[in-house]
Order: sequence, then C-alpha cells, then structure tokens
Amino acid sequence: MFARRGWLAEADETLRRSLLAEGRAVRLNRGARVFATDDPPGGIYGVVSGGIGIEGSSEWHPLRLGHILRTGDWFGYRPALTGRRRAMGYLAVEPSELVHVALSALTMLKQESPALVPLLTAMAVRGDELGTVVACDLLIRNARRRIAAVLLRVTGAHEAV
Repeated sequence: MFARRGWLAEADETLRRSLLAEGRAVRLNRGARVFATDDPPGGIYGVVSGGIGIEGSSEWHPLRLGHILRTGDWFGYRPALTGRRRAMGYLAVEPSELVHVALSALTMLKQESPALVPLLTAMAVRGDELGTVVACDLLIRNARRRIAAVLLRVTGAHEAV
C-alpha cells in the first residue's frame, strides 16, 4: 500500500523496504494520542488504516482539529529533519493502525541512504501543500460549499481512499 500512495511511494523499492523494515506496528483506539504539541522529537508514522487527526494551535487560538490523515499518509517529519520538539498534535479519530519508524532508525538510514533526506524534505513539502488546501477550504465563503470541501478532504474522497 505504501508503494502506491503517499510520500513513500516516491522512494525506490530498496529504500522503501529498508525504511519499513525498521518500522513497528502501532494499534490505536479512538481518542488515543500519538503525540502532542511540544512533545520531544520522535520518529515518523505512516497510516496503515483508520484516521489520524491533526491538531494545531497558536498563541492566539486554542487547539483545533484541522485535518484527518488516511491510509498511506505519513506524519511526524519535522523533528526528523530539525531535531526540534513537536509543533502539532496527532490523535486517532477512529481505530487506527500505524507504522512507526523511530528517530534513531531514521538517523541511521539517512547515513546509509542519502536519498532519504530529499524524501523527508518531500514529506515536508506535502505538509505545506496540505496546509494551503486546509486554509483554502476554510476560506470558502458559502457555508454549504465549505462544509462539503472539508468533508471531501478529511474523508480522503479526492484521493480515492
């Protein structure tokens, strides 16, 4: 599935297999937190099944759910690239299965396969693009169209999930 959809589909098969070989399965019940805003750095996560909600906030706004990641989506890349604390929170909005690749494994893989760094950067670019789509959806003036756009996005309907 990760060979067909999402960030890891852009990797060659050898790198994809190496990364997934370092992963461990994580099962979450609805409401379980993957990590919270300001948590220490950790690894990356891929969604095998279910839905993972992205939460964000700022000094002017309380924590809010902004999007739901679906099968094939990956998250948690910022600390893998920068070593800084988590900037967003993620939680299971329905029973979910993930694959987790620890930060230590990513560090090792980056040394063994320099091609992983541009792929991690591509994951960050996808995150920026998603942020733009979320903002555009929420700026639709007509309430019915805005709700429809958000529902299409969070269910993965545009991507045939």
